[in-house]
Amino acid sequence: MAFSTEGSVHEIDISLPARYGSSPTLPSISSYLSDVSSLLSSPFARALVANHLNDVAADTSGASPPGIEDLWEWAAFLGEGLEGEGLEAKREEILKDLSLKKLDVESNPPQILLDLLSSLSISSLPRQPLKDSLPTTPAELKAQRKHHQDIKQSPKKIHEVARLSAEIGKIVSETGTTRVVDVGAGQGYLSRSLSNPPWNLDVLALDGADSQTTGAQQILTKTQPVPAWSSSNATSPPPPVESPTPAPTQSKTGSLIHLTTHISSPTSLISSISSWVDATSTSPPAPSDASSTPSSPQPNQPIPILLTGLHACGSLTLAILQTFILLHQQPIQTLALAWHPTSLALVGCCYNLLTPPLTSPSTTRLTPFSRTIIPENLLQPDHLQLAAQDPSTWLDSKRAWRGESRVGVRKMVWRGLVGRELARKSWGGEGRIGKVGARVWKAEGDWEAYRGEVGRRVGVDLGEIEVGGKEEAERKKLEFQLGCLHVARCLLGPAIETLLLLDRFLLLVLSLPPPSPTSPRLKISLKPIFDQSTGSLRNMALIVTPSSTNSAL
Repeated sequence: MAFSTEGSVHEIDISLPARYGSSPTLPSISSYLSDVSSLLSSPFARALVANHLNDVAADTSGASPPGIEDLWEWAAFLGEGLEGEGLEAKREEILKDLSLKKLDVESNPPQILLDLLSSLSISSLPRQPLKDSLPTTPAELKAQRKHHQDIKQSPKKIHEVARLSAEIGKIVSETGTTRVVDVGAGQGYLSRSLSNPPWNLDVLALDGADSQTTGAQQILTKTQPVPAWSSSNATSPPPPVESPTPAPTQSKTGSLIHLTTHISSPTSLISSISSWVDATSTSPPAPSDASSTPSSPQPNQPIPILLTGLHACGSLTLAILQTFILLHQQPIQTLALAWHPTSLALVGCCYNLLTPPLTSPSTTRLTPFSRTIIPENLLQPDHLQLAAQDPSTWLDSKRAWRGESRVGVRKMVWRGLVGRELARKSWGGEGRIGKVGARVWKAEGDWEAYRGEVGRRVGVDLGEIEVGGKEEAERKKLEFQLGCLHVARCLLGPAIETLLLLDRFLLLVLSLPPPSPTSPRLKISLKPIFDQSTGSLRNMALIVTPSSTNSAL
């Protein structure tokens, strides 16, 4: 890699695959990055990404897709000699085993595929959170649901909010921070959790969609009488928040303010936070004793703030990171801000929504450091679509291959197959396939019903289908080949996301300035905090806090 591998001036906390050692350093991270980059740069991996399922399905030339001929031909002849239910069962077994990277050698898979599966099995970041960091009983999740009184909150969301709230709770208890900015707050699940007991924090919830802010406020009015503010004008300050003065024996109560604003850069995020701080700040009370928490605001000192985001979509994650870094790279005294981001707890998502596109010649590439960390031209837009996939989670204890996972693969494959038929009909694309036949999928799908639904939606008569003949057999063979291609492409997802996550982690490690008398040593972590079996596949959090090893510098 093209970055310096000398020791970091900050404390780093990250777990790599076992082969890279139990105490990662910048050299070991560099070695890991090189290996993952080499894996994704291999001709077979590149060919898998380049052969999009829809394009392969639409090709009626009869030729094998370039670069994946061995995979394609293996899938075509697999189960030869079988027919009927025996053949279908064999094909489903192979798809299931492929998703788990555990193909039986008796099925004679091509060596190039076996080599890829072996490399993938040892290349992805560890994604299992520590057992003591997870809710341990269903009663805990039930209590969370009751506390928020939010009937639309899914068990997955409850788990995510509980876990990230707990992480933030640990940070604020150690630093004394009382203010949090939730960027990309959506319906305000995390924001409400943080402003409620036991955290009782002052929270600014930012989202770019007024519909999300409005929905969050409607939920808020049903759960607690906390002041709320919504404005489409990010430059307009919120009205002062009037909170009742607590009795001397009362603990501090939290507050929650919502703001609709589009965050596209550090400038817009800084402006929104500054407006909130200026409108809601009061002089900090004198400490009751000689001791104070590390980040307690002192007179004439900026107010410490924690920046967070729960699955902050696309480039929103990068805007948060850039803001945090920018405000640490400049001396506090020169910023003239009433606040300072002292901590960060961030979980990104939706890599396919990253802007600007990787192919844009007028901008830097995918992330601020990708020119030095991720090899030039390695990641393309198709990689971003695959980054959120992880077939190894398709068959956890809450799913079965013949249920949700099987349907998920079929949805993708049948979309390609019906596109193939539309291409034969010279369909010009004036209609839209979209998410058709949702009711059909509840019964694991029916090809004839799905095909008919698509035809009606786009206004094309696809005609009758042959049942039980050669045409149906060929379609089912192609369906299996496309299924194998889809699963193999998705298997690259964790490796792709690993590159993106390490890129962001190293962006922090390499960009944050060294400690100084006015700037503490930091602890920079990348760790799993959600249980993927709950359906929370994007479970890696970037966390930055003052280091516990701070000494006089």
